[in-house]
Order: sequence, then C-alpha cells, then structure tokens
Amino acid sequence: MSCTKKKQITIFVFAWDGRFIRKIGNIGRGPGEHMQIGDFSIDEENHEIIVSMEIPKEVYRYDLSGNFKNSFKVNDCYGAHIAVIGHKIVLAGVNEKLKYVIHEYDKSTGLFLKSTFEKCRNSYNYPMIRGMKPTLVKSNQSYYNQPLDRTIISFDEVVNKSKYLIDFGKGNLPQCINNELIDFDIIGYCFENNYKTLINGFRENDTYISFRFEPISFVLYNKETKDTKVFSQIEDSNIGVTIYDIFPHDGSFNGIVSIMEPMRIIFRAELLEKNNIEISDSVLYQLRDLVSESDNPILLRYSFR
Repeated sequence: MSCTKKKQITIFVFAWDGRFIRKIGNIGRGPGEHMQIGDFSIDEENHEIIVSMEIPKEVYRYDLSGNFKNSFKVNDCYGAHIAVIGHKIVLAGVNEKLKYVIHEYDKSTGLFLKSTFEKCRNSYNYPMIRGMKPTLVKSNQSYYNQPLDRTIISFDEVVNKSKYLIDFGKGNLPQCINNELIDFDIIGYCFENNYKTLINGFRENDTYISFRFEPISFVLYNKETKDTKVFSQIEDSNIGVTIYDIFPHDGSFNGIVSIMEPMRIIFRAELLEKNNIEISDSVLYQLRDLVSESDNPILLRYSFR
C-alpha cells in the first residue's frame, strides 16, 4: 500500500498491516529526480510504480524497491492523475489549454495513443478548479470525474464510458455557470447556494458505492438495499478523533482507509488525560505509546457495519 505526502513530494510505502517500509523518489532537478508529484499508480504486471510528475512534466517508472528506471514526457497533460489499465497508462485532468480530459499512452513505449472525453462546460469557465484528490480512482475498477461535473467515467482496457450520473436533486450544480466569478470564488458560490460539487474518491465494489463531495460529506450507497447514507462528519469512537482524510482502496473490503499524523494521536491522548475524560476503548492510548512526533503518518482502516 502506498500514498503521497500532503506536500506531494514523496511516496510512502506501507505493508498491508500498516508497517512503514520505505520512501520513494529523490528530490532535485537532476536526471531521475523531481520537485513535485502529481499522482501515482501501480503496474502489477511489470512490478513497477508509475508516477505522474508535476515538476518535471514527465511520467517516471520505479521498481517496487524504489529504484528509478526510466521516464517519458507528457507535454500535453500537466498535473494529471494517473492509472495503469491493461496495456495503457491513462492520465486524467482538466487543463485550460486542452479540449479533452483523458489522455492515453502506450505502457511499454510511452507513445501517445489518444485523448477522449471533452471538458464539461463549467471546466471551460473554471479550468483551475481541480477539486479534492483523488478524482481518478485506481481500484478493481478505475473511475474518473471532473471536479465541477456529476458524471462518473469508468475505464477498462477496451473502452472508457460514462457509467453513473450523481443526482443531488436541488443541490445539482448548473451545467454552465457564468464566468464572471474568479476561479476559486466558484467554491464559495457553491456553498452559498447549497450546490453539491467537487465529487472525489469515488469507488465501488459488489456491495457498496462510496464517495465524498463538498461541503464536506461522505456518501455510502448500498447497492443491494438501495439505501443511501450521507455523513457530514465521521468520528473514530475508539480514539475520539474526527476523520478528515478518507481515501479509496482496491475495493476488496467494505470500508475506508484514512491517514493521520502521529501528533493528532498524541495531542488527543494528552488532552483527555489532562481533563480526566474517560473513553470506553484503550486504542487511543495504545497508539500513543507506539508513536512519536517525528514518525511517519499512520494508516487507519475502518470497516462498514
């Protein structure tokens, strides 16, 4: 299991039990080095980590031990999310200079194949809005959505297609907002008018569909019962900490994964002890005793009941 650091300059690799293994990538401007990471994916067939770099504008390949192998340029796609699908490397992202949002490259050679799916009308007016990551999900099935659009695009080795349209009812964002607003003022405009937007982290397995949207909400849809639950806040009752960083995984279990800085664990435990507040579970203190302020982030896994 791997994830990027908040400042998007380092990839962390963890074992499935949460143990930290290594960091990947060297920061710099020389060959095989980088200044900023956009996104990454795993090529399980070739045992490689494929990384979309924002600086430089290239795709890097590493082996699973973190050794740099080679790279290829992607001048037509900047700051993109990335996925490995069959024989293709797929880059997805809104760029103010480009008509399309999906760009495919040959996995073996790095040669450009084609671009598909035109930007939605709001993306033309507000191209700098990239929303909350991830908007491209690497799962048993890969999905992508534009930050200001409600259409969920699914990928496989053969075809990309529109699979779902999220319906917020009266909260649906109009398809074409006038462009008199400054780019990032669009977020405040959505909040003021109660529009639901910036869908991110969409994932699906046999039982559940889940995703996030703004204002901060987490959606859980049961495909068997067709029940939908929307949560404005998720709290770990064991450690009494609100969970903000929710991200999808490979879809193989019914739950979510989160990442948390050790300082949040330490601060919460000290606060409860200082105020003599009792909690029903000792997990918080067990975690506090295992970490220090300088430790790498902690991965937390939660299952749906």
